[in-house]
Amino acid sequence: DYRTDWCGLEASVKNGEIDLRKALEGQQVSLAFELYSFWTHEDEDTGAVTGHIPNVLDELARRAGFDWRESYLISSSTMEGETYTDYAIYYTGVVDMVADWFTDSPARRARGLNFPYNWIDLSLIMITEPSTSEAPFGETFFSFLKPFEAGLWVTLIATVVYSSVIFWFLERSANDNYSKRSISEGIEVATFLAAAKLTWSGAFAPASSAGRIFAISWAIVCVCFFSSYTARLASSLIIE
Repeated sequence: DYRTDWCGLEASVKNGEIDLRKALEGQQVSLAFELYSFWTHEDEDTGAVTGHIPNVLDELARRAGFDWRESYLISSSTMEGETYTDYAIYYTGVVDMVADWFTDSPARRARGLNFPYNWIDLSLIMITEPSTSEAPFGETFFSFLKPFEAGLWVTLIATVVYSSVIFWFLERSANDNYSKRSISEGIEVATFLAAAKLTWSGAFAPASSAGRIFAISWAIVCVCFFSSYTARLASSLIIE
């Protein structure tokens, strides 16, 4: 048993006799390591234990003023039929702390294991290798269409044409821009203005009350389209 009796020191901290930050100054803390990949391994030249976990402990010891390098042991891995919970319980009965990574769980805490503040996140994440191939010209050229599905673009075009016909019908008598043109020319002009309104580069110029009401309605539709398109475009760029 290489454990230290910390009860007196804990009582002094709780009573305010010792500052918590200085509680471990000059103390010797015994540890148990399991050799495992880059986490913990022995240096081939010096034989000293090194790796990610020992490096963290070195920094922690430097800040808190304790030492562990003179009181550690290399543990064996789990035996046949032994769980890592059993492994942790055994070695915490031998040394002050098991310097390894364990999943914190209520079941393990119920069996007397105490976990410090979590210092590394081992949650599963999904990663993928970025594509290095260049996209075809057609896909790049028409990338501005990506925010909406093809069906929605078709619906939008149909809405522009339909709205243009309605506006021409409302303005054909009161507006000289349409009354002096043929039906096809008038609808063509109205279609151009309706499409230009989607990009805020043009607008209807109604002369009748009905035309003004319709122009306001179409402006609201354009605001909704423009806002939705901008949001979807920004979202797709972030994902890429």
